Amino acid sequence: MMELLRDPAWQFVGAIVAVLTIFVTVYYAQRVGKRLGYKVTNSSPILTISEENVGDLKVFYMDRQVHSVQLLEVVITNVGTQEIAPPDFVTPLVLSFNEGAEVLSTTTLNKEPSELIVEATYSENVVQLEPTLLNPKDTFSIKILVSGHIEGPLVTGRIKGVSKIKKLPTTPNFTLWISIVGCLNFVFLLSFMHIWEPSEMNPFLILTSIGLAVVISFHVIGTKR
Repeated sequence: MMELLRDPAWQFVGAIVAVLTIFVTVYYAQRVGKRLGYKVTNSSPILTISEENVGDLKVFYMDRQVHSVQLLEVVITNVGTQEIAPPDFVTPLVLSFNEGAEVLSTTTLNKEPSELIVEATYSENVVQLEPTLLNPKDTFSIKILVSGHIEGPLVTGRIKGVSKIKKLPTTPNFTLWISIVGCLNFVFLLSFMHIWEPSEMNPFLILTSIGLAVVISFHVIGTKR
C-alpha cells in the first residue's frame, strides 16, 4: 500500500480525485430542490416604557394602550431551485411571537419580482401569510410592528417537498468557500510538488488532500439539508 502511495502516477491521480470530489459535491449542493428560508434583518425598538417610571403617562396606538413597541423586518426567500406553488402549501406560513406580544400592524415591501402577490393577516401574536407562487430567488420583506416583550418570530408552515423552513444567516457565510479555496490550493500545490520533486513526495500528503475534500463535501451537503 505504501509503495502504491509513493508512486507519482497514483499521487497525481489522488490529487485529481480530490479536486473532482469538491466540484462534484458543490454541483450536488446546487441541486437542492425546494427550500424556503427567512431571516430577521432589522429589529428596532421604537418605544420603551416601564410602568415604574412613567407615572400617569399612557401611550396609545390605534386606540390601544401600548408599552414597549418594536419594529421588525423579516425577509422570506425561495432559496431552492424549484418553484413553490400555492397548492404546495398544506398550511399557510405563520410568523409567531411569544405570548404577551401583540402585533399592531404589518406591511409588505421589497418584493422581487415586483408583481409578487403577498397577503398578510394578523391577530394577537401571530402573522399569517396566504399561499402564493414563489419561484426560485423570489423574495419579499414584511415589516411587523409589535407591542410588549418580544421573542421571535418563529416561522412555521407545512410545504410539500420542504422538510423545514430554514432560518438564514443575516450576514454572508464565506467560511465554506474559503475552506474550498484553501483545499484546492493545497491540492494544486501537491500537484506542483509532484511535477518538480516527485521523489520527495510524502504519501500521506495525498491522503490528507483527499481527506480534506471529503470533509468539505460532508460540510456542503450538511449545510444544504
